[in-house]
Amino acid sequence: AERWASKSMKPAYNDFVVIDNAVYGFNGSMFCCVDAETGAQRWKGGRYGHGQLLLLEDQKLLVILSEAGDVVLVAAQPERHQEIARFHALDGKTWNHPAIAHGRLYVRNDEQMACYVLSENTAK
Repeated sequence: AERWASKSMKPAYNDFVVIDNAVYGFNGSMFCCVDAETGAQRWKGGRYGHGQLLLLEDQKLLVILSEAGDVVLVAAQPERHQEIARFHALDGKTWNHPAIAHGRLYVRNDEQMACYVLSENTAK
């Protein structure tokens, strides 16, 4: 049975994540947070175009790859929108999901791919 319906999140792609009773995703080109119990919008902020996101659950962080090619780190907190860091990763329109594996962040669009080292593995 349906518990609630909401128009607070209308993503261009089926891209959202859920953590701690909060749903994070896109409402058009704006990033937002919706309460998972009620469907009420908690906050809306961050113009990332039709971007994609990835949840780092153990750190309660969201990695957003914006449509313009920026990588944005956002705190997964339902109280407010808080950007932690940002850098420009790719030129051109970017609609692909970011991926993280073995301490590296991979991003791509229809013309470029880039890999960024997130941590050094010093084990020999």
